[in-house]
Amino acid sequence: MPNCYDDYVEIYVGCGRHSIGKYCTDGLSGMPFDVYSPDHCLQIKFHSNSSGAGKGFEAEYSSFSQVLFGNY
Repeated sequence: MPNCYDDYVEIYVGCGRHSIGKYCTDGLSGMPFDVYSPDHCLQIKFHSNSSGAGKGFEAEYSSFSQVLFGNY
């Protein structure tokens, strides 16, 4: 991961908003990755240096319910 001096997103997972890091790209790569929140709380903050030179970022959101089976 390159140093994030310009634009980046910071991802917070959990209702307690624990940061899992700052993510950016060097312009050559930008592999997508999945982020999961076990308590259904997720926050993504976009930080910009306002230079206007970057292309921003792209995110996709999906939600699903987990169904557990067994004897309780």
